[in-house]
Amino acid sequence: MSTLLTWKMSPAILVAVGLQLIGAAFSTASSCQCFIGQENEPATNRMRWALPYKNPCKCSSVQLGGVNMVRPLRLVQVPYVDASFHLPEIRTQFNCSIKYGCSEEKPLGMEDGRIPKDSITASSYFRKRSDHGPARARLNTQGVAAAWCCDEIQDPDHPWIQVEFESEVYVTGLVTQSRGGDSNNRNRQRVTRFRVAHSNDGASWKYVTGTNGTPKEFIGNSESDDYDDLATARLGTVVRTKFLRILPTTWNGFCSMRFEVLGCYENSTFTFYEAVTKVPPSTHN
Repeated sequence: MSTLLTWKMSPAILVAVGLQLIGAAFSTASSCQCFIGQENEPATNRMRWALPYKNPCKCSSVQLGGVNMVRPLRLVQVPYVDASFHLPEIRTQFNCSIKYGCSEEKPLGMEDGRIPKDSITASSYFRKRSDHGPARARLNTQGVAAAWCCDEIQDPDHPWIQVEFESEVYVTGLVTQSRGGDSNNRNRQRVTRFRVAHSNDGASWKYVTGTNGTPKEFIGNSESDDYDDLATARLGTVVRTKFLRILPTTWNGFCSMRFEVLGCYENSTFTFYEAVTKVPPSTHN
């Protein structure tokens, strides 16, 4: 079964010699290469572009091909290519819903320093002292003030800490820690609950939401956790983003935490697409 393409691209000249469509593709667990070809439309005896797949949303790459010249019919001069090879355009055309996934979930660079300190920012930090600053939020940070600690005077109600990634990433969860067991942490500072927001430009933010559409609240470190105990929070979805913000909602003592972001970078993902609307009607060369 062919899927017919209905939009135009940049001009090009193509000579087709009696083309009849044959389906051609190969697929692996993470990719499906698709070929655009031409087929004859019996009603008009004209050639039309077609993508020979029931679900074009599953294509991971698109190329010109998939044709059979064994039975030449006639010469066809095509004044332009009216089929796009640009996957985002194809997926937009067919209204593909996107489901991202990671072939292997990994830490994204808080603990090991791949995320530079200038990319970690916060709404405030205690008395503007760098030893309480956002860069101290790296997982397993040790020493004096072993955590990011917000300033309760400047920012008593709505603190946040965020990460800007070098490029878009896929986030699946977070690992959090309390403030480390230094001598100034007598009241066992920790974030016990938090929300998560994401953004592609650092200005417009969206919360990770539950099934009811309201911001989802995640469990952090409980009061019974030891200083270096880890708490893992799964988002319940995969978020594609360039900025990730943690917004603590409850905490013990001061609002202090260390964390790591889980997920994968864009070049290590596999992506699923599903068609959610009917295939549009055909168009002719």
